[in-house]
Amino acid sequence: RKGKVLVFNFWATFCKPCIAEIPSMIQAVDSLVSDKVELILVSVDVASNYPVRLNAFVQQRKWNTGIYWLNETDADYFCPKVDSSWGGSIPATLIINTSNGYRAFYEEEFTAEKLRKAITKAL
Repeated sequence: RKGKVLVFNFWATFCKPCIAEIPSMIQAVDSLVSDKVELILVSVDVASNYPVRLNAFVQQRKWNTGIYWLNETDADYFCPKVDSSWGGSIPATLIINTSNGYRAFYEEEFTAEKLRKAITKAL
């Protein structure tokens, strides 16, 4: 995905702040130059929710973005691979610009405006 700003959002179906922020994230990314920014939702749901419950959850909300399930339950393993500062709480967001090496990690909930500003820094 060279030449793109990638926004990875780590979330789960049981996380109310995660669910609340995702529509704003989709809106923020859609309002920017869509061919330069991609939102990728990474579910950290338990294995028993994948794929049936997770897919139904996403379809019900009509989220039209890349959605993946993280097939790893050991947060002590995967969190530091995403960012060494990640304590494991969600929502969490990693923004990467594949062209210039920009990288920022946020362990907090985003509004559409706040995400647009964070993406603008990456652009």
